[in-house]
Amino acid sequence: YRLENNRFTLDRIHNHDVPRAIAEARYGLIIADELYTKPAAYKSVERVFLFRQQLFLMAERNDPLAIRDEISASELGGLTLIGPADPLGIKDWLMEIDRFNCCSTMISLNCSTSLFETEWETIRWPFLISSFGFARTAQRPWWNSRKAIRVTGEYTERDIYLWYDGRVKKERAPEIRLILSNAEQIRREDSDWSGGLL
Repeated sequence: YRLENNRFTLDRIHNHDVPRAIAEARYGLIIADELYTKPAAYKSVERVFLFRQQLFLMAERNDPLAIRDEISASELGGLTLIGPADPLGIKDWLMEIDRFNCCSTMISLNCSTSLFETEWETIRWPFLISSFGFARTAQRPWWNSRKAIRVTGEYTERDIYLWYDGRVKKERAPEIRLILSNAEQIRREDSDWSGGLL
């Protein structure tokens, strides 16, 4: 994140670019896991936990996969999956999951992120989704016609942190509090809802 004229500007970058972004102090606040970002490597950088993220495969209830509660990351490679064409976000995470689990998962059917998110209820192919915000996602009309299947394997679950330069903590306090408050609210909603999944 960068703060310009009291507004957040969000830049999405690849996981492997996060350390350079921190080292160059390109952003006032960064939301990322610690795969490439070890706290000890940055003297003035602080972090605070935001949320835990688990990868799930969403399949229609009449899909043969729907009898399962879990699927391994290595099994995803044999499926036809639909997802956003955006190389960041879920695709960037999936690339790392593939590397850790020595497999190759392809999002076979790509569409724009906005189309993907607005057409979820008409999508017939399985797709991948993060558990963070499940309580809100479960309110969508398509939720009851789908089964959430936990993806297992290395790096299919990760902790997400807010990273910032400790020297500007006081200056960034309002933004830090806002981000922490929003994450806490969504974590609480997810915990209250859980749906037996989390």
